[in-house]
Amino acid sequence: MDIIGNAGDVRVLNPNGAANVDGFTAIDNLGEKTDLQKAAFRTTVRTADTGKVIPAGATGDFIIDSYFGQNLDAADVIAAYTQG
Repeated sequence: MDIIGNAGDVRVLNPNGAANVDGFTAIDNLGEKTDLQKAAFRTTVRTADTGKVIPAGATGDFIIDSYFGQNLDAADVIAAYTQG
């Protein structure tokens, strides 16, 4: 996730290619950057989990979050969970 200048304002670039967020107030309303990164990581893992091996909802979020920050990609997370 990158924060860049945008015509005298700021822009957060969405790492998933979805809509960017423009403006200090809108960005401030997003919350903590780590929380945003975790949410993006969850989305990436859930999208890659076509076999739905990781549980849905809060249980799955907790499982995915436990792999966050370990330099793993979505396939690695799914494989580690499946083997774990």
